[in-house]
Amino acid sequence: MASTKGYAIGWDDEIIDPGEPEFVLLTPGVYDFTVTGFERGHFDGSEKMDACSMAKLTLRCTNGVQETTVFTNLFLSSAVAFKLSKFAKSIGDMPAGSTTGQKFHVDWNNIIGKSGKCRIKTRVYNGKDYNEVDDFIVPDPAAAPAAAPAPAPMPQAAPAAYYAQPQTQAQPVYAPQAQPQQATIPTQSVVQPQQVAPQPSQYQGL
Repeated sequence: MASTKGYAIGWDDEIIDPGEPEFVLLTPGVYDFTVTGFERGHFDGSEKMDACSMAKLTLRCTNGVQETTVFTNLFLSSAVAFKLSKFAKSIGDMPAGSTTGQKFHVDWNNIIGKSGKCRIKTRVYNGKDYNEVDDFIVPDPAAAPAAAPAPAPMPQAAPAAYYAQPQTQAQPVYAPQAQPQQATIPTQSVVQPQQVAPQPSQYQGL
């Protein structure tokens, strides 16, 4: 969205002629608005209202089909405090609903960017038609989305009792000792002397 505040031009700067801004006459009805400009002013008073401070607002209004900038003033006077109340409710600075007798405060220092709804009408002045904010729309409290219920707290699990597990003592492992083997004595074969039969002597009979 382009700024509506413009920019400073130096004395020796070249100036580009942008042409006269196109005036958009809005069809009377309800429009969404966003506060794009705010200036503190002063009202000098009249026969109907004493002198007071005045908020000069610049509103960007749109209904999805038409869109333009509309200027309006809010007088900080008890004579029109109901208009201030409706504006505060429209932008969310005051809760919607019955607030008769309640005190409220408009956060003027942070008014830029706040949004709401307003009713636009056509005003005829010196034979010309102009857009004029006729009223600020107070949101319907019943239409506001209900706040989601807070989730129920999860039951806390009872802490599990801690039982120290007895540590298993490592059993020493004994390697089986080798049994001394008895030396195997080889069995010696005992040669039995053979009985030699006596041989007849060759000299017998000589």
